[in-house]
Amino acid sequence: MINWKLVYGKFIESRKGLLFEESQYTEVHHIVPKYEGVDNSEDNLIRLSLRDHALAHFILWRWKKDFRDKAAYLGKLGSTEEMRLALQEYVNQPEVKRRRVETMRDTKINMPDEEYYEKYVKPKLGENSSNYGKSRPGELAGNYGKSKGKYILIDPQGVSIEFKGIREIINFGVGETVIRSWRNKGVVKGHPNNSRSPWIGYEIQYKTNTRYGSAHKKSREVKRFK
Repeated sequence: MINWKLVYGKFIESRKGLLFEESQYTEVHHIVPKYEGVDNSEDNLIRLSLRDHALAHFILWRWKKDFRDKAAYLGKLGSTEEMRLALQEYVNQPEVKRRRVETMRDTKINMPDEEYYEKYVKPKLGENSSNYGKSRPGELAGNYGKSKGKYILIDPQGVSIEFKGIREIINFGVGETVIRSWRNKGVVKGHPNNSRSPWIGYEIQYKTNTRYGSAHKKSREVKRFK
C-alpha cells in the first residue's frame, strides 16, 4: 500500500530550491493546504511548474481524500468537465453540506437587521416570492381564504399591507406556519423552525369575518341571548 504522506513529503523536498528561467510559467503552492486553516507564511509556500503543481494536488488528494485537491489537479491539467464533477462530488458530501449550513446560519445571525432585510427579505416580497401565484391543496375548497377574514401585514417601519384572505398573504410570500403561529401575537420574533425568519420584526394582524363559519355562529348566539 502506497504511503502517500511519505510520497508527498519527498516530492516537496525534491522541489525545494529549484531555479526557474525568467520566462518559465510557475505557480505558488501551499505545502499545507489552505483548507486546513494555514496562513500564507513564507515557509508554507513553494514555487512549482504547472505540471508539478497539478502533481502536488494529485498526491494530496490520494493522501487526504479531499475533493478540493482533486478538482485542483484536474483543473490544472485542463480537464474542466472532470473538475466540475469533482467539485460537485465534494459539495455533496454530508460533512461539507453541514458546514455550509452552519456558516450560512452564523452569517445570518450576526448580520445587522437592515442588511438582512435588504439581502434576504426584500428580494422575496410579492411577485418575487417562490410561493407567489402557486396553487395549494387547500385552495380546492371553493371558499378557501376568501371570506374567513382579512390579514394586515405591518413591516418594521410601520407600513401596512392588507390582504383579503390567507391565500393573498401566502401568495405575497409569508409562509402559513408563520401566519398561524404569529397572527395577533405581536411582532414576529422567529420562525418555529428557523430562528432567523425573513419576517422577524413584522406584525401579522388577523380580523375574523363574523359573517362566516364558526365566528358567524358565535355572533348569532351572542345576539340570540342578548
